[in-house]
Amino acid sequence: MAKLVLANLKKSTLLTQKLNYLNTLRYLLFTAVTGGAPSGPSVIGDFVLVSDAGHNPAGRPPQFGTAVLNAAFQAESNGQPITWTFEYTNNTPFTILGYCVIDPLDGKLVYSQMAPAAVTITGPQQTYTVVPKMLDDTMP
Repeated sequence: MAKLVLANLKKSTLLTQKLNYLNTLRYLLFTAVTGGAPSGPSVIGDFVLVSDAGHNPAGRPPQFGTAVLNAAFQAESNGQPITWTFEYTNNTPFTILGYCVIDPLDGKLVYSQMAPAAVTITGPQQTYTVVPKMLDDTMP
């Protein structure tokens, strides 16, 4: 099958249309995932979510902004930074391995990503920040 090529001038327009949906999603942090890393067949039940009063189990929205065409000719949109401040509710260290994103309408996993480096929370008022980013330059 021949490759579908998107015109550079319309890549950001297509991503902007997706942003309405992407901004309804909710970000959650995880401490473990079945198999050690997320994969295509992963479901939200495969993730052990952070259990702390500073981590709302309903998740946090990404607040993506307007899509633009970047220097690599990809449509790009960045969300507002999402920062969690932990209360250290269980008085036990925990390690954040990454984030997963759910659709709040059905609770199903949409996408997930391992963190570049694991971060261990060892006390109250420590924070963890994710900056949502969406790149789009192809269509299936």
